[in-house]
Amino acid sequence: MGVRAAPRAGRVRLAIPGLRRAPERERPIEERLGRIAGVQLVRANAWTGNVLVLFDQHACRVEQLLAACTELGELPAPGRQRWPRPGRRAPAVPPVEPTAESPVAWHALKASAVAQRLGVDPARGLTPPEGERRRGRFGLNRMPEPGEPSLLRLIAHQFTNGPTTLGAGKRVLRVPN
Repeated sequence: MGVRAAPRAGRVRLAIPGLRRAPERERPIEERLGRIAGVQLVRANAWTGNVLVLFDQHACRVEQLLAACTELGELPAPGRQRWPRPGRRAPAVPPVEPTAESPVAWHALKASAVAQRLGVDPARGLTPPEGERRRGRFGLNRMPEPGEPSLLRLIAHQFTNGPTTLGAGKRVLRVPN
């Protein structure tokens, strides 16, 4: 853990080793650093493993920020997560149980009707046990990861895109003087 870059006073980029590829750690880090007096903005990035902090240099020191990040070192280790790699297919989305109901035009219903059909109180939301039960039944609320294109498809696209085709056509149609 250390200072990645400090291009100007009151701004520092910290490298946090346990943050890389662990998006569930972004919020705890942002919340902890945000509680320090003088900190104005905190942005954690699990993709890069860095945290950008804007702070008042008269009210806060970089050492305080590093100490706060060290305190968070006891965060639980992130679960093993498979990140998409070129040439590998994304994991399949778990199947959803088919329902016997006819298709519903959800967008055309009033919010109160949607809440009633889904069995939820909009003011309170779902209870944690009910949320877990529905997550187990329907899966996570996310779109499936797109698959990586094959190398052959990438090469073919290089020759079939618009600018390349126009350039080739120009050379073919060139008429000598």
